[in-house]
Amino acid sequence: MLRKPALKSWLLLVVGLTIFLSAANWQYGRAQYKDQLAREFAAALAVRDAPTLDAALAAPLPGAYQTVHLRGQFDQAHLLLLDNQVQDGRVGVQVFAPLQTDTGRHVLVQLGWVAWPNREQPVAIPPIPANFDSVGILAPPPAPGVIADSVGQGPYPRVLMSVEPASVAETLGYSVLSQVFWPKADASSGFQRAWHPPGIGAERHRGYALQWFSFAIAAIILFLYLHRPSTRD
Repeated sequence: MLRKPALKSWLLLVVGLTIFLSAANWQYGRAQYKDQLAREFAAALAVRDAPTLDAALAAPLPGAYQTVHLRGQFDQAHLLLLDNQVQDGRVGVQVFAPLQTDTGRHVLVQLGWVAWPNREQPVAIPPIPANFDSVGILAPPPAPGVIADSVGQGPYPRVLMSVEPASVAETLGYSVLSQVFWPKADASSGFQRAWHPPGIGAERHRGYALQWFSFAIAAIILFLYLHRPSTRD
């Protein structure tokens, strides 16, 4: 039998287990959510006959991603550069361009990643065609990071810490779709387009969940060890 624990010891155990198990449950829930996003993304990639943007918006499919066919003209005077984007160990930017569709809608097109190794020189943006016609994925906008800089100030191409369609629309003076468009990969475009669901993967969340659950087990073991019967008893 254990020695009778003090009330303080019970409270510490209960508080610790509550924190550890709540964190484990949250991380496990995030892992399930990321698995669902991955399935939706794979399903969007598998679509062969992509509807037009208007048709997709009129009859949206469930899920965060939808394959659409987009046509229109770029507003090349208002390019946006999402900063601090790392690929293969190199620092660069994701280039966004507002596009007006043939039916008058406006949507931000995430053209892809380009390197920006020397910040003392302007970023080298590949040529962007005036007319655009591509199949791709309609996706949620990038999640804002720790630094929330919605639109910023300065000349275009404008360097931003986050890209939020609502704030961009307010600056541009016309409404912009709340989602962004990821065009299919095209080596001739000059942009790198390695599309995948944003954020860390489900496996890492599961690893974090296991870690927090291990803390809970360790807390119980420590509690039992500290209140084991004394050999003198």
